[in-house]
This record gives sequence, structure tokens and C-alpha cells, in this order.
Amino acid sequence: MSLLTLLAAKWLLIFDNVDSHEVIESCWPASKHGAILVTTRDAVIATLPIDLGLEVNEFEIDEGAEFMLFMSPKRRRMADEEAAAHRIADRLGGLPLALSQMAALINARSYTMAEFETMYDKYDQRLHKQKSGWKYLGYEYGLDTVWEISFSTLGNEARACLGVLSFFAPDSIPAKVFEASDYTRLPSTLSFCEDELRYV
Repeated sequence: MSLLTLLAAKWLLIFDNVDSHEVIESCWPASKHGAILVTTRDAVIATLPIDLGLEVNEFEIDEGAEFMLFMSPKRRRMADEEAAAHRIADRLGGLPLALSQMAALINARSYTMAEFETMYDKYDQRLHKQKSGWKYLGYEYGLDTVWEISFSTLGNEARACLGVLSFFAPDSIPAKVFEASDYTRLPSTLSFCEDELRYV
């Protein structure tokens, strides 16, 4: 969906964080005079009945650091601040939501990037639960809630895959990992690997 399409639309309907087709199937507008924006983590939902999709990836470390500094305008652009922002962006995996939420905490508590990094090293789990400092009114979730929602929607097979994949580097994991020469030796949690159609 182009910016011109959005500007020409008489209305804009947003379906945020859609996890199932039923959500949009029952209330998809028949009128063609508006625009619809759907956000989802499901690649299948992102293709039908949507015309155009855009995959949002994590930031590269340089981009993530620049984003942190942009979201924390009170921070002076000093070499040590930029270096700390790079390390924070790396620790948070370049995930935009995580970077945005931690930047909001930095602003709310008037931390420098280096001070926040020190606190994050000590209390990362507690900071993930923090809800104060979030910049959107009515947004009541901590970063840990986002993870919990993501994991709670996974089926047993997806959880089993994640359990195996967690032992690998995140990029370029070969599909052959899930191909066994003798399927009788697989644990029951990975028995779905016998069905080539299901895991492909």
C-alpha cells in the first residue's frame, strides 16, 4: 500500500497484531473507498486478502543504535554514548519494539546510555517487566508480555522446533537438521518430522 493510496482513502482501518484469519474474515470491508493496514507475524495472513505486504525486519546494529539515540533526544552525541547505544542495540537483538521500550525507560529515568547499560547488565529481566516510561498512553504491557504472547500462540510442534533451533546461530540454519535417516530414533516431540509435507 503506497502513501498515495493512504492519502486518497476516505477511511483507514487498522487490524493490529492479527493472529488468525477469523479476525479479518468476519469484518473485512466491502467498500473500496478506503485503505486497510494489517500487522501480523503470520506469513499466510500477510498474503490473503491483502494486496501488498512489507516484511519488517530487525535493525542492523548501527541502525538500532541510531534509533536509540534518536528516541532519546536528551542524550548528547558523545563517543561513549554512541558506543553504549551500539552495545544496547546488540543486546536487544535490533528488535524495534525492545529498543523503543528501553529508550522510553531511558528517557523516563533520565539515564545516560552507559548508565542504562549498567542497569541492564544487572537487572535485564526486571527491566523487561517495567511498564513505566512507555510513551503511548493506555499501553500497559512490558517487554516480557510481548514475549509471553508470542510464545503462548505457538503449537507443540513449533515449540519443539524452537527448542532445537535455540542451540544454533540464528542465521542460515539448514533444513536438514529436521531430516532424520532413521525416524524411529526421534523423540516423540519431533515425530512430526516424519511427515515431509508438514515440516516443509
